[in-house]
Amino acid sequence: MTQPIRAAQSDDDFGRGPPCPILRLRRSATPEAQKTSGNGEEVKIMMIRKAKAASLLTASLLAIAAVPGYAQTATEAQTETPAKVDSIDYSDSDIVVTARKREESLQNVPVAVTAFGGETLRDKNVTAFYDLPTQTPGLQVRTAGSQRSAPDFFIRGQGSTFGTAAGVSLYFANAPAFDSFLGTNIQFYDLASLQVLKGPQGTLFGRATTGGAVLVDPKRPTDSFEGYLEGTIGSYNQRELTGAINIPIVADHIAFRAAGSIVRRDGFTTNLSNGQDLDNKRNESYRLGLTIKPGDGFETYFLFSGQHFNENGSGAVLLDYNRNLPNFNTGPTGAGRATVNAICTATNPVNLVARASCVSQRIGLIDQLVSGYAVETTRLATGGDAAKRKNQASGLQFHTGSVQTLQNVTTISPGSLGFLGDITIKNIFSTHRTRGAATGRSIGGSQFNNAVTYNGVDLINNIPTVTDKSGDTKFFDRYSEEFQIGGDRQGFNWLVGYYREQYERPFQFSPIFNTFNLAFTTPLGALPTTGSITLNSRAVDQGFFGQTTFEVLPRLNVTAGYRHSMGERTSQNAVPVRTVDGFTAPVVRETTPYSEKADSYNFSVDYKPIDNLLLYVSHRKGYKPGGVNAVPSATVPGYRSSFSPETLKDVELGGKYTWDTAGIRGRSNIAVYRQWYSNIQRNEVLPIPGGTSVFTQVNNIAAADIQGFEFENSLTFGRLTLTANYAFTDAKYKTYPGTVTDINGVVHNLIDSPFIGTPKHQGTLGLRYDAISDPDIGEISVSGDFYMQSEVVLDDQLLKDPRRLGIQPGYENVNLRIDWKGIGGKGIDAAVFVRNVTNDLHLVSVGNLIDSLGALSGIYNEPRVWGAQLRFSW
Repeated sequence: MTQPIRAAQSDDDFGRGPPCPILRLRRSATPEAQKTSGNGEEVKIMMIRKAKAASLLTASLLAIAAVPGYAQTATEAQTETPAKVDSIDYSDSDIVVTARKREESLQNVPVAVTAFGGETLRDKNVTAFYDLPTQTPGLQVRTAGSQRSAPDFFIRGQGSTFGTAAGVSLYFANAPAFDSFLGTNIQFYDLASLQVLKGPQGTLFGRATTGGAVLVDPKRPTDSFEGYLEGTIGSYNQRELTGAINIPIVADHIAFRAAGSIVRRDGFTTNLSNGQDLDNKRNESYRLGLTIKPGDGFETYFLFSGQHFNENGSGAVLLDYNRNLPNFNTGPTGAGRATVNAICTATNPVNLVARASCVSQRIGLIDQLVSGYAVETTRLATGGDAAKRKNQASGLQFHTGSVQTLQNVTTISPGSLGFLGDITIKNIFSTHRTRGAATGRSIGGSQFNNAVTYNGVDLINNIPTVTDKSGDTKFFDRYSEEFQIGGDRQGFNWLVGYYREQYERPFQFSPIFNTFNLAFTTPLGALPTTGSITLNSRAVDQGFFGQTTFEVLPRLNVTAGYRHSMGERTSQNAVPVRTVDGFTAPVVRETTPYSEKADSYNFSVDYKPIDNLLLYVSHRKGYKPGGVNAVPSATVPGYRSSFSPETLKDVELGGKYTWDTAGIRGRSNIAVYRQWYSNIQRNEVLPIPGGTSVFTQVNNIAAADIQGFEFENSLTFGRLTLTANYAFTDAKYKTYPGTVTDINGVVHNLIDSPFIGTPKHQGTLGLRYDAISDPDIGEISVSGDFYMQSEVVLDDQLLKDPRRLGIQPGYENVNLRIDWKGIGGKGIDAAVFVRNVTNDLHLVSVGNLIDSLGALSGIYNEPRVWGAQLRFSW
């Protein structure tokens, strides 16, 4: 079956390689669903688990709350000006965000945004993107490409599914975060802020933002000499050292900041085949920032950042295997034996003895693979949760290489220009390179060669080898550039700009993808490649945009924005020819070029009936890029050479209320939305005339409606801060023609497909108690949160699996932390923490190869981890 080729939209598309499904998330089954399954006992068990987890959180907090209290000081003080995001705490009701490309109070922006300061992330035990859903209603994060280093974001039913482009874009330091073989590896240290924007953001943030955007900003240099050094130790032999130093070189004109992190941790998944420690951490990271202000009205900021990884990758655990897979059948009439017979006859047309030996050897390899799956399935079925912290994987996995990014943000403020207001000119530039980036992953759940993939490696003497060509890119081969001009005056502001992102890559290895225990390779044991070597690939995305907000009446504002985007893709490819010295590409062919145009817009009205209440309604449109299909070998009715962008339109109603009365401080925000999702890109199977085979292409064949609401509440009552978040999402297809046949031969209508990465219910209850606040003792606080979500689908190909193992039932999570800041009035902080207190086990992704390679595997969440931190600040 011929597979479609998608237009490269990111480094993931240009280089991640083999056509392996991306792993997905899931959530808790409703009581109705559980009763339908005939397992009413599960409902009772779930309720008991939830009660125990909630009781554990409450008891832990109340026990420490019994410590005699000291009078609060600064934490109860009110501020009259907005607090910068990097200095907020849980009680702050006025957080500065940049959802509209300018600094505004969170409570004044007619956009649903969840924002955190760097210290808040630390206090809430958020150390990676996978921790964010417990604090961000409506957000889900699963692993992509079978590796934890590649977070795959879902917001309001929008994400990367069926190999399409992302639905949520990630930004770092005001520019798109570039990805690579190594994923998107932003380390959570020395951050100023993190913002999650919800709903289409296509006007100001461009393509692939139908679900929203995640904005991460590191701390910039300041005019103070300051810094810190922090050490962390914990379970699984965790050792981390992070630090930063800020140096004002020339007062008020030049400042420098350096920050870095060294991380070591043993893995929590063991490969039973060879003892390799998977899911470990071994990486180093650094950021060097320089701000120059030669005079009033001019500022330029340079950031050079890099990371190096030498890790073993993620542990994929077998969930099930396909006993009915034709190629697993080596009986007299089985497809597996027929394939082997054809290979052995072609390679031994005369020598019957050699042919028989060839058949026997290759049949033995298939039987060995199937037998191994049977044994592993039994081990996992009888071993409980502990068994799932071990796996079977072929060979040694690796995740290695370096990434570096160079960025500049230059701002010029020439002053007022009449009715246009105070003018600001800004240019944002970012470029990226990788060095020696290569990965080796075993995602088939077997100790034998099935679904073993290598990216960024050459094949020398039939051995995957990291060379000077492995995953290497150069600065300026890939870059983004954004130029803005804006103005601001009383009751009116505006912004216009131009964006360009370009990626050129002269050479990229085709992935190596081992299947069926190498029984079908010629010669026997030769590692097979998937696809072609890519040469001279070039991707360009451009956009012109503008947005304005004006006050039409006192307290009543209207915002309107529009963006016109253009994209084009060109490349060459070549069938790889192997030699003892590696791959060569003797015959180069042009691929079908692709170009597209799309429009995005935003219109909103907001009204403040009183100073501390904002009401708004918005209507937006966003899009995800299209791509190119493979060319069929014969004429196929209904064939399309390309597929178009998919679009999403929404209406959102929201309210933001700031509390500051009767001793209560905080905020309560709610957003209600409905989305119309059209031209959805999905696989379409077409029959090839005159034969029994089919051709698969991507086409814009589906449509869906998505609706829901999100509620965020943070209230401070004296020493106690309560946070309560909840999200409800209801996503259903309206049209989705066609059927799919599962591995048991049962036909299912595609219209019944569930939405991926979209739990219906998701919520968090958090408590923080400031037990002591005394200048001679310091500030002692205890905090914790209890997270729950309903079932979530992680498997794009769920309907092919009769057991529906790609559905993760609902689960709960409890985190606890105790902080002692400013010990003895000094710049010394200490903390102890426990994440996943109940040691809950759940899937964070599922890879479904069950109808092609016979395997269904998954990656599980982190187990319970504890740790202690000590920080020295000056």
